[in-house]
Amino acid sequence: KGLFRMDLYYRLNVFPINIPALRQRIEDLPLLCHGILKQLNNKLNKNIQGINKRSLTKLASYHWPGNIRELQNILEREVILSTSELLNIQQNFSQSPEANKTENKPLAEIEKAYIVEILNNCHWRIGGDKGASKILDMPDSTLRSRMKKLNINRQ
Repeated sequence: KGLFRMDLYYRLNVFPINIPALRQRIEDLPLLCHGILKQLNNKLNKNIQGINKRSLTKLASYHWPGNIRELQNILEREVILSTSELLNIQQNFSQSPEANKTENKPLAEIEKAYIVEILNNCHWRIGGDKGASKILDMPDSTLRSRMKKLNINRQ
């Protein structure tokens, strides 16, 4: 539509930066995964040490239409669902996004699994400095409300 100012374009274009798509730099995948896992460990209070070789091979064979954001989303989902320190990617990748939709769990199911995992780690303590609400960064009342909504009960 001609909305970008041409003088600004030419000023910024002095040193063009070309970043190839993820599918064109698969050799960077282990390093990218390591960096993303480090961020996710901090964000989700997890301790994932890495990804097993089978999973890395699976990631390397995928065509990555969603680029780095798709990789981040896949890793975040797997970190949330993971129960071990070594990530074992369960998702089956396909060539069409529609085929992947049936493989994904509903958000409520993922949220429930994550909250239950945090509660187990906290010995089902909800409030206080070592409680689940602190780790989840939400008020105690919000956590209790979500637990009720997702039908989470201590076993």
